[in-house]
Amino acid sequence: MHFRSAPPAGASLAEVWDSIDWFAHGIEIVQSHFPGWKFQAADTIADSALHATLLVGEPQDVNRLGPGVISDLERFAITLSCGGDVRERGRGSNALGSPLLAVAHLINVIAKQPHALPLQAGEIVTTGTLTAALPINAGQIWTTKLDGIALPGLSVSFGV
Repeated sequence: MHFRSAPPAGASLAEVWDSIDWFAHGIEIVQSHFPGWKFQAADTIADSALHATLLVGEPQDVNRLGPGVISDLERFAITLSCGGDVRERGRGSNALGSPLLAVAHLINVIAKQPHALPLQAGEIVTTGTLTAALPINAGQIWTTKLDGIALPGLSVSFGV
């Protein structure tokens, strides 16, 4: 989500949505240097967390997503495939009830931090995972398909 204006703390979902100018589907690639992904929270901080890269799809103007987008964000489905084989399915509700609810939660948590700055216009926020993180290998092509929301899927090819 890209913010055109600062969303206020305690805002309704409609008010949060009104502060967003574009929305895009993305894929996050995560990594761990710890064998078997066995670690403590402090380990991920020392290791620069788990984030490897974020691939962001084509931004969609919020007006293009239709009048029912707030409920669509909760109900839409995502299919994650590798080489044409479905590997995982998810829903918008997997992100704390919906990606928009996840952002509203973030806004309220930040508001309770005495030294934290609130979200500002121009910032981009990712909202959480909708599927499990699966292992990837060189030569694979992964694709996503979204149903129930006017967002295009993505295709990612991992070179050899």
